[in-house]
Amino acid sequence: NTSNGLLFNKHFMNGNGQVDQVGIRLSDDANSIGNTIYAVVLDSDTTIVAQSSNYIIQTSDIDNMLYLDITTPANFTNEIFFVGVAQVANTTDGYFPLGTQDEAYTRGDTYFGSAIDGSNAVAYTDLGRFFIEAVLTYGPNWNFTNTGVNHTILIPNSIDVTINGTQISAGDFIGVFYDQNGVL
Repeated sequence: NTSNGLLFNKHFMNGNGQVDQVGIRLSDDANSIGNTIYAVVLDSDTTIVAQSSNYIIQTSDIDNMLYLDITTPANFTNEIFFVGVAQVANTTDGYFPLGTQDEAYTRGDTYFGSAIDGSNAVAYTDLGRFFIEAVLTYGPNWNFTNTGVNHTILIPNSIDVTINGTQISAGDFIGVFYDQNGVL
């Protein structure tokens, strides 16, 4: 394939969480070496909402899993989303970077291809299972009403914070709640 485009899988976020990485099993196609790909996260309308940096495929990547960090993780709550790989065009040598697997049962509405911007998505049922994985961090399922006085607490990674003697880690959630009378 000499053109650019996206291949992606459909997922459902149960609860609240974010996509931190996309895992991609690369094919055994040696023509992929030296070509550029990047991971994408799309919303339910197949609009790209997050992506990784560009990655140039190395010889050691062939026929292996590759995990690409999403530069600004995408958050979803009880909704459909997609993760996939963007293939940058190489008009000289075609390449097929994504590993796939034959399936005895063809699942419709699961594997998709589209233009490089996510438009014109079509479901694929004849290419096999796409080896694409969403790496997620789940958040607490806190229900809240936006009162206009909600706050976000940002703590640099360089600061050690303990709560009741337990050190929190990067990515932990902290909740500060007041009752209707303003009492903590």
